[in-house]
Amino acid sequence: MIEVSDLKKSYGNIVALDGISFEVKKGEVFAFLGPNGAGKSTTIKILMGFLYPDSGKVKIFGKDVNKHGKEIRKRIGFLPEEVGFYENLTVYDNMDFYARLFGIPKLERNKIIKETLERVGLLDRKDSKVKELSHGMKQRLGIAQSLINYPELLIYDEPTSGLDPRSSYEVRKLIKDLLREGVTLFLSSHLLYEVQQICDTVAIIDKGKLVKKDRIENLIR
Repeated sequence: MIEVSDLKKSYGNIVALDGISFEVKKGEVFAFLGPNGAGKSTTIKILMGFLYPDSGKVKIFGKDVNKHGKEIRKRIGFLPEEVGFYENLTVYDNMDFYARLFGIPKLERNKIIKETLERVGLLDRKDSKVKELSHGMKQRLGIAQSLINYPELLIYDEPTSGLDPRSSYEVRKLIKDLLREGVTLFLSSHLLYEVQQICDTVAIIDKGKLVKKDRIENLIR
């Protein structure tokens, strides 16, 4: 589903990615594990077509991301490290705006939005303004937005970043519940215990290089 080959990216004299290659298969729960500044977010921006690599190739769904980025993104549910909302609008209105971006017809939007908010436990807050939500609730709203287009692939960048322990637990539980539906997940994290609880396969990245890739049970022996 994701094919990355010899990916390189530098910012001036700073090497962010130094020839990384990996593959994510359909149905796999894949973690990109590494410290802050290792190259995780740069990789995700390239996967999403938001950033061009200096060299190397990225294919998702068998298509070149640089050539077919817009088409590919319609089939992806993306959760950035920092999710942006219209804070003075309600939860429902934020979801409605996001659904419009995907071209979801008006007659379908209400049903899809309510179903998605129910999945993340926010249906009872649909009329609340986003600025009234806790940080953990906002993260769940971000996950709801990532599901609005019924994606085939989820790409989550540090999904529990900045959350307190209880909120982190709730977000991890929500992600695990979603995975029971058989969706493919690419997740970046700097937390080993988080990766252990969620993922099947782990690729460790450090200073822009892929250090190791293996099944999680083999890496923690």
